[in-house]
Amino acid sequence: MVMTSEAYELQVLLELRQGEREQAEALFAEAVGELEKVRRRVREAQGRWERVEAQRRQGTQTFDERARQKGMALVELQNIDRYLEGLRQLSDEAQQALTQVQEEEQRAQRQVHAAQRAMQGAISALKAVEGHHEAWRDEQKTLHRRKAEAQMDEVATRLWREQQP
Repeated sequence: MVMTSEAYELQVLLELRQGEREQAEALFAEAVGELEKVRRRVREAQGRWERVEAQRRQGTQTFDERARQKGMALVELQNIDRYLEGLRQLSDEAQQALTQVQEEEQRAQRQVHAAQRAMQGAISALKAVEGHHEAWRDEQKTLHRRKAEAQMDEVATRLWREQQP
């Protein structure tokens, strides 16, 4: 069967849409993979902050208990205060790191949603072209069948005329 210009254009369009769909699916998969990496980093940062915060609370509680039980020398108080301040700074840094990674997670989620919408759009466009292509092929089959029927009618008419006196 000879490929007409319209058939060629439809085939090219179909291939383009398939390529767009494949590319959108790949970008979606990449975005989901990146989101999983960021979520893993969020869990790690959350765990780090919880450990530092628990250590800070434990240090504060230990200091309070020791201060209540006996009098402490000024040097000892200053050392413990510096230690607790260091723990507070570590906790603040861990909290800031956690907040930053959570913001990255939100950005990654937005990218996943955008990639998903793009993929859905590419799939819809492909389905539309596939539907049009199928309708065109059905139309071509009908035209071919009608042409064949017309040719058979013409042959039958010619044979009938030849047999007429």
